[in-house]
Amino acid sequence: MSDLGRLGARPTPDIGVHVRPGGLTPSEEPVRPSTTPT
Repeated sequence: MSDLGRLGARPTPDIGVHVRPGGLTPSEEPVRPSTTPT
């Protein structure tokens, strides 16, 4: 559970913040910001 907890705890806050304003999914999150800064 340590592995999942560590990986889940890190991407959660980062992705959650980007996914909320952009309304994108964790899968698209990293792809969107890369192409469009805003």
